Amino acid sequence: YYKEDIRFIKFSESHTSAKSKRYTEESVRFDTLLHSSSSGFDMVSIFMFVRTIDYSTLKKGDCFNLTSFVGRDAIPMVLRYMEPKAIEIDSKKYKTLRIELDLTDDAFSANKKAMEIWISEEPSRIPVKLRAKLKIGAAEAELSSAKNIKSASDSKAP
Repeated sequence: YYKEDIRFIKFSESHTSAKSKRYTEESVRFDTLLHSSSSGFDMVSIFMFVRTIDYSTLKKGDCFNLTSFVGRDAIPMVLRYMEPKAIEIDSKKYKTLRIELDLTDDAFSANKKAMEIWISEEPSRIPVKLRAKLKIGAAEAELSSAKNIKSASDSKAP
């Protein structure tokens, strides 16, 4: 069991720096500075980024070149917008925007389409589903509930 902290020092479209530290109560495994010549994100902040994209001008296959900070590595990542898709979770259908991520990292079983993210089409862009193909198996997460979302009902498919 260990903790990992990633603290952003500088963030812009042309350069991102972050300090990454992995540690236990007894020791520090590493404490390093990571750099990217593009926008850099940790795995959680990637969700925030996909929620802020202006999808009105995108076409299927449009890409963003980003960097993911994982552990002591700055991993090149391609985020690709795919077609909108209705998906069903617990008998509820949602109109979603689908994003694929290509990652060059040993933790994932496939570099191409290593991760998929579905967010709702409505303005709140609620994360609805995540799927990642890992070497040790797969990870999948689905929306179980959402409260006090002003436009959430707009995302439900008929």
